Amino acid sequence: MGNTDINPFPISQYMGAATFCDREKETNTLVSGLANGQNFTLLSIRRIGKTGLIRHVLNKISSNNDVFGLYIDIQFTQNQADFALVLAKEIALNFPIHRGIGRKFIAAIGSLRPKVSFDALTGNPELSLDVSKEQIKENTIQDILYFLDSQNVQIVIAIDEFQQILKYPEKNTEAMLRATMQQVRNIKFIYSGSDQHLMHELFQSAKRPFFASCSPMYLHKIDTQIYSDFIYQIFTSRKRTISPEAIALILELTFGHTYYTQSLCHHLFQKGIKKINMEEVYHTLHDILKEYEPYYYQVRNLLTDAQWQMLKALAVETSISQPYNAEFIKKHKLQSSASVKRSLDALLHKELVYCNQAQEQIQYAVYDKFMLHWLSRLPFK
Repeated sequence: MGNTDINPFPISQYMGAATFCDREKETNTLVSGLANGQNFTLLSIRRIGKTGLIRHVLNKISSNNDVFGLYIDIQFTQNQADFALVLAKEIALNFPIHRGIGRKFIAAIGSLRPKVSFDALTGNPELSLDVSKEQIKENTIQDILYFLDSQNVQIVIAIDEFQQILKYPEKNTEAMLRATMQQVRNIKFIYSGSDQHLMHELFQSAKRPFFASCSPMYLHKIDTQIYSDFIYQIFTSRKRTISPEAIALILELTFGHTYYTQSLCHHLFQKGIKKINMEEVYHTLHDILKEYEPYYYQVRNLLTDAQWQMLKALAVETSISQPYNAEFIKKHKLQSSASVKRSLDALLHKELVYCNQAQEQIQYAVYDKFMLHWLSRLPFK
């Protein structure tokens, strides 16, 4: 299959610079800063393009220099042992295991009885450690990082959803990682996270180990004109035409959030439509909503009536800065300001709603922009 047959709007993976939109300033800042010994904290809400930027930066530094880029997502880790396993597997994936650093690494973690197998479809190596999590010592993460540092190669490790360490039962995780970061000389770090409140607490509280240890970067939406030009260029390069009105509608419906913009364009391209207009955009969004409808009903079953009404109200408003306002409560037939607070806190905890504190004025909004459209069409009872 030729490149022209591959959907040029990736949703869940990085496909290279040709299908990556903008972020030139952020990319240059990260690449230059890492080369000059800086560590970074990257903050953004979910699905704004944080992971794509990290992958893009790691790809750039790996291709232009003798630098190895490692990416780990620790969102679903529960403790230091999980962290160590994720890190070890990423190392095994990026360094050939039968020679050089890869072979040395397998030997270095011999006490954990590593087993290497190969995926039957991709041929990629897969690492498993034949050991219970209880047997992994607390210093395993340090041992792995010190091993990498001793190999005299430059390495950048990006740790996504870093705030997850606050949920670990080992309360020394922050201090241990900070102390290790200070000791290593050949490893630089990008710490990223989508829970802005917890990430601020980790890196900007004078009482925390990571205070003032990294350069902060706040990731915002891509400029509308830049994204418009990018969408036009990608479609036309694949012999598709798309009207300026259709592009504007795409960005309006997705609020310019990278994941949803990419997803809507992905589905439009997948349909094989040669001439894309506003009607096609609406039809495609409708198809997406129908596809995800069973999931949205599952979400409904997990919420109380008050939480569901609050979620619908936020969807209709698209965003709101004063959710306890009497006019808002009356308009959407909510119970009381106390009930709104309880519901809002629950929705924030379930990550169905986010609070954007990067703007001058705090805004509450529904995370899933497709779900927002589905919710806003439902009648209020």
